[in-house]
Amino acid sequence: LDINKSDGSIEVRNPADEIPKMMNVALKNPNVEKALRLLGTFEHSHVSLYRLIEVIAKDVGGLKNIANAGWASNNAIERFKHTANSVGALGDSSRHGSDSKTPPPNPMLLEEAILFVKDILLKWLRSK
Repeated sequence: LDINKSDGSIEVRNPADEIPKMMNVALKNPNVEKALRLLGTFEHSHVSLYRLIEVIAKDVGGLKNIANAGWASNNAIERFKHTANSVGALGDSSRHGSDSKTPPPNPMLLEEAILFVKDILLKWLRSK
């Protein structure tokens, strides 16, 4: 991955270079270990992705701190949560069995939710 810097230089990064560091962090941090285990164990669904977000939120002191860190906007987090919890949006695949509010007007598609959660996960891991 080539990154053009403001001074005109190019920084070359290989995302795989971060894996050994992340594995060392996982060995020392049960939240990181659980998040990586969840990521690799379950088929991606809104529910399994929500579990990942819950692990990260617990580690950083709440969902508000995910937004405060700049890893995602409050609106995107709420859109993800609303979609994951909505029977109207996801049917039997939702986290809840019945809706207490109307479905989101713009539900987060699974492909978008996967990218959203993985982006937060990567930013959280880099913070470790």
